[in-house]
This record gives sequence, structure tokens and C-alpha cells, in this order.
Amino acid sequence: NVAGLPPAYLAVGDIELFFAEVRDYARRLADAGVPTTLDIVAGGPHGFESWARDTEPARALIARAHLWLRDVISTAS
Repeated sequence: NVAGLPPAYLAVGDIELFFAEVRDYARRLADAGVPTTLDIVAGGPHGFESWARDTEPARALIARAHLWLRDVISTAS
């Protein structure tokens, strides 16, 4: 049961090994009323934002994640 969990930000590349699982988890969260953001990165393999952090897709993903977190924190305040 995922009802009542805090807002969730899930980032996944569309060629990630666990893409289907992440997408399904995001759907379960949203269906339970949990504010959920699913950020899908075209061509992103597992962990690319860590081992390829200097690439434009990784920088853009990290920037979106920071904005999401800032918005969630400011809404909670």
C-alpha cells in the first residue's frame, strides 16, 4: 500500500533496465493519490546522471530534480 506517501520524483531513462518497474511504481503512486512526477529521459541508461554527469541530458535532469525539490520544500513551508 503506497497511499499516504510523500510526494515522489522518479527519474528514469527509457533504456533503463528497470524502466517498466519505475513506470509502474509511478502509476501506483499516482493512483493512490500521491503527488508523483515521472521524469523519463530519452536514451538514458541506468545511472547515467552519475557516471555521465557532465552531459547535457544529465545536467538537465539534475536541474529538473533540483527545481522539483525546491518547489516541494517551498510548498511544505
